[in-house]
Parts: sequence; structure tokens; C-alpha cells
Amino acid sequence: MVKAEITQGELNPRFVVTNLSELGDEQAYVFYCWRGEQENRIKEIKLDLSSGRTSCHSFLANQFRLLLHTAACMLMGVIQESLAGTRFAKAQIVTHRTRLLKIGARVVETARRIWFHLPSSFPAQDAWKRMYGALVSD
Repeated sequence: MVKAEITQGELNPRFVVTNLSELGDEQAYVFYCWRGEQENRIKEIKLDLSSGRTSCHSFLANQFRLLLHTAACMLMGVIQESLAGTRFAKAQIVTHRTRLLKIGARVVETARRIWFHLPSSFPAQDAWKRMYGALVSD
């Protein structure tokens, strides 16, 4: 199977060599695209959530660290689902962290509520409000 494209005026052929002879060309392409997406998610977990860092001396400490990274990955998945219909719907974990979660805000805590006062110049206010609304309404 070959994929030929022209990038910046130059021919850019790509070849897929596979031993999956029972799949047709289109099916093989879909299969390898799916597999590449799974590899991208693994890379996000390892790099963006630092799950590859198991530097503790004890096995249980490293196991607990991986458990926390798995929980963080699940939380980021829920956040991504809540952003459906926004420009962040298909964004990677690092984009959600830097553009939506790592922002300066004033936190006011009362007896019944916690208020997050975002800056008025925050460029992703619409996405943050949608995310918040989707997470709180459930």
C-alpha cells in the first residue's frame, strides 16, 4: 500500500509494509491510523503526565505513583469529553493543562461555595465555562 501526497511542492510518498494480508488497502490504513492514535495517547500519558517517572526505591511507591497518573489520565479524559463542541475538543493533554488549567485565578472560599474569579482577559473563558457547566451539572 502506498500513500502519495505533495507537500510544499515536493512529492512525499509513504509506504506501509504489513503482514496483515487479510486486510484490504483501506482496512489496513484505518487499522494503522487507529494504532497510531493509541500510540499518541500512550505518549501523552508518559510525557504530559510524567507517568514514566518511577524513580522511587520501593515497588509500592512506584505502583501508587502509576495509580495517581492513571487517575489523572481518566480525569483529563472527562475534561476532554466536557469540551465537546469547543476548539479544545480534540486537543492533547498538554494543551488542556496549559491553556485551561494552569491559569491565574483568585479563589474565594465561603462556608458553602468556592468561587474562582478568572481574569477578564482570559482567552478561553467560553471553553472554561462550558467545561465547568458540563462537569457540575452531572
